[in-house]
Amino acid sequence: MKTAATVFFRNLWFGALIGSVCWASPGPIGVALMEQLDLLPVLKDGVRCEQFSSRSRQGGNEKDDSGTTLYQSGSEYVLFESSRPGCIYRFWITYVFYSPWVLRFYFDGETTPRIHMPLSEFFSGTVPPFVSPLVRSFWSSAGGYVSYVPIPFRKSLKVTISPYSEDQLFWFNITYHTYDNDDGVVTWTGNENLQNVIAMWNNVGRDPKPTASNLTRSNTLNLPSGQTTTLENLTGPGEI
Repeated sequence: MKTAATVFFRNLWFGALIGSVCWASPGPIGVALMEQLDLLPVLKDGVRCEQFSSRSRQGGNEKDDSGTTLYQSGSEYVLFESSRPGCIYRFWITYVFYSPWVLRFYFDGETTPRIHMPLSEFFSGTVPPFVSPLVRSFWSSAGGYVSYVPIPFRKSLKVTISPYSEDQLFWFNITYHTYDNDDGVVTWTGNENLQNVIAMWNNVGRDPKPTASNLTRSNTLNLPSGQTTTLENLTGPGEI
């Protein structure tokens, strides 16, 4: 026989389960997240910020932490590898501009890279979708080559560089998010619309909030001491 307490705690558990599933959704991802600067300070359940980086395995610096790729795969050297849903948001690397290095991005277990570009082109800022101001070369940045073009992946991603030899010094770090599940995660296609993000980055210092459909109301009121008055009476859904 079910008691009232049994039903209550069963429903409480079920509600908590549904709530945890809802909170585990990663929410806006990639371009959609970069378009919503108001979400930058929000910490979301089920989302982790992680990084792959060159580093010294001996605890040293300078030449000791140069290169330090994860491992060699055939003739390619792996810089980044993740087997969870995620999205790269920042890729920084030093680079000798005359080196014939090539970057390859393998998505979701594919054996053919969707991104296969000389590093010099990837960070030139002129090859769509890797364009300025989201991408900076050594000549236009504060140092090194950097890309903020979001690169989401639904299942996995591996990033490699080649050719490479240990006498070629370079440093890198790749910052990315991983998610507890793949809800809403769409693997990178190269056809993502970055125009709104580019427009915001080209207008640094201006209010990034959209102004479409905005309404402005103004009035002048005389408010005698000790009295109150209504400034505005708003009805229906909206946001101030």
